[in-house]
Amino acid sequence: MIKGFKNMWINHCRDNLWLYILVLLCLIIGVVAGTVSVKLLTAEEATDLGEYLASFIGGLEGIGLDQLTVVRQSLYNNFKTIGLIWFLGLTVIGTPIILLLLFVEGFTLGFTAGFLVQARGIQGILLAFTALAPPNILLLPGLVTAGVLGITFSVWLVKGRNELRSTGIFQQFLAYSLSMGILSVIIVAAGFLEAYCSPALMKLVVSYFGF
Repeated sequence: MIKGFKNMWINHCRDNLWLYILVLLCLIIGVVAGTVSVKLLTAEEATDLGEYLASFIGGLEGIGLDQLTVVRQSLYNNFKTIGLIWFLGLTVIGTPIILLLLFVEGFTLGFTAGFLVQARGIQGILLAFTALAPPNILLLPGLVTAGVLGITFSVWLVKGRNELRSTGIFQQFLAYSLSMGILSVIIVAAGFLEAYCSPALMKLVVSYFGF
């Protein structure tokens, strides 16, 4: 079964390669824009964010994080994003908004990483890696695939719906929704990584380097 899903995903990537390139490009541009925007912060904004970061780092070792709360918040944010992508795929104007949504996701990621690096240098690089890498190993591929599926279905609504009867449209909708449901499993796994793996790695970095 797993091999079957893997083959289906590989075939989907091959058939929609240009869309994957487009979606990845929007995400990368967002990351770059977010990183560059850190340089545009005013002195007051940078100071406020720096104080928040220092407070978070200072309490990281002494405070037991409520992992359940982190999981709930992470799942809420991620499901909201993938749910919005699913909904936009059902509209004929969904493509540009899906691309904008992925740009915003990249911008947020780039800004967070950029600020950590600017505020803490080499230590910030390690902190950004331990905080952001574990969940995004699963989250970003999931969102990219969801974006491509949403765009594909949106385009199909414009070009292909007249070629099939209503039963065909329902089957396409069902396959589309089922694919998004499978990606939601990846979103759940990313939420648990964010809640349990990232804090543990961040504690190791903070303890070892003595922030």
